[in-house]
Amino acid sequence: NEPEGPEIDGPEVTEPRLQDTDLPKLGEKHEGVNGYTMAEKAQPFVQGEGDAMDISPYDVKQGALGDCYLMAGMAATARANPESIRRIVKDNGDGTFDVTLFLKDNYWSDPKPWTTTVDARLPMQNGSPLYAAYGSRTADADELWPALLEKALAQRTGSYEFIRGSKVGSQGKVSFSGASELFTGKPVNRITPSSMADDALLTAIQDGLTSNKPVQAGVKTFEEGASELAEAKAKNVIGNHAYAIESVDLVAKTINLQNPWGMRHVVALPVKDFKRWYTGVQIGQ
Repeated sequence: NEPEGPEIDGPEVTEPRLQDTDLPKLGEKHEGVNGYTMAEKAQPFVQGEGDAMDISPYDVKQGALGDCYLMAGMAATARANPESIRRIVKDNGDGTFDVTLFLKDNYWSDPKPWTTTVDARLPMQNGSPLYAAYGSRTADADELWPALLEKALAQRTGSYEFIRGSKVGSQGKVSFSGASELFTGKPVNRITPSSMADDALLTAIQDGLTSNKPVQAGVKTFEEGASELAEAKAKNVIGNHAYAIESVDLVAKTINLQNPWGMRHVVALPVKDFKRWYTGVQIGQ
């Protein structure tokens, strides 16, 4: 027999650190049904195939939570200035991430940075995130920045239930003037499409986009049975839903919008229809 050689230790395996604070409760429909699971290949930013860089507006995909305002704000901010997203998500290198949001004490006060530490445990269903989905995915990494931002806001309120569009702010724990303000700390200007001439509206949106400002828009609530409901749905305009604006065509007088669902985007919507169905546009700074 050959003599035994010295023992060689394999690579040290360390368990990821867990956040010190309690995990946010799940939404009412999911509490007690779904649970948290560690995202094993968690990376905050991943450059996927076809991405110009590792932070893309198309990393945003809304899950089973009515927080389209938040998801549209993420997409709009990533489109305007990806580095503003990078600045508010810090990888601590131990399985946790420091996430900074800009919150107000009340509606009239100035936003102030608030930082919380979150880990990569996410509400899961059948092995996939229940709420904000993974962004880009590779064999070695799953992108988490949208899920981390969503989790941080839920951590502030104590529950994902209280970041739904219908309930956000109801507990008095978060105050902000627009979704992009949460991520940049900069104010948001609002315009009402129906009050503006077609060309003036298109130009205002175009100026916002070319100036690298986050731009998003919200749809009115359609009455059941309304004749325009089917017409709007045929063009992927969903009632009581938020979209990030991608681009405008000043010649054709149309607007392209990103649906935060990650599908059913709005393509070449005539400005006259935009003015009929979209009640407000938010332009960040």
